[in-house]
Amino acid sequence: MAKKVHQLSKLALSYITFFLNCDTMYALNSPKKYINLITKIRIMITIFFIIGAKYLIIVVAVIAGLFFLKQPGSIQNQILILSIIALPAIYLTAKIGGWLYYDPRPFVQGNFLPLIPHTPDNGFPSDHVLLGAAIACVLYPFSRTVSLTLLMLTGIIGISRVYVGVHHSIDIMGSALIAAVVTIIVYQFIKSTYVYRRSS
Repeated sequence: MAKKVHQLSKLALSYITFFLNCDTMYALNSPKKYINLITKIRIMITIFFIIGAKYLIIVVAVIAGLFFLKQPGSIQNQILILSIIALPAIYLTAKIGGWLYYDPRPFVQGNFLPLIPHTPDNGFPSDHVLLGAAIACVLYPFSRTVSLTLLMLTGIIGISRVYVGVHHSIDIMGSALIAAVVTIIVYQFIKSTYVYRRSS
């Protein structure tokens, strides 16, 4: 029995020595420094998501615009034709989806102030994500790299909109799904048409 107690004591002492030499014990001795660090990190994360929620869609539009301008005339014509048909179709489908499904915004349900000002209307679908996903999907047939980059940025927009309290995740996923499905249908429909083939 005494031998076991001795072994347990040695084991406990080794653990104590370990914690004395690691950041856990430093945190216990200097909690204010860690609290200040965590607070600064949280502030930076919040600022990042606020910017993402409000302004990252502009970056998506600029990248898409620059890509469009660098393309030869034939590709520009194809992008324009697909955009002229797909974008209004996506918008109309999203409007119908909003009429059929009402999702109160998180700050309305939770009775709190969102990190960005917003009207307490239907949260479904997310206009920001819908636009970003629509642009990315329209460009997919012409550049997977650019399209996937824009989709990644749109994903950040979606996460940001959820973080700041103006959307639920279903609003984000629904917007992306609408944009993808409608674009695929439109592209499959027009790619074999005479006008589209002639523009290439």
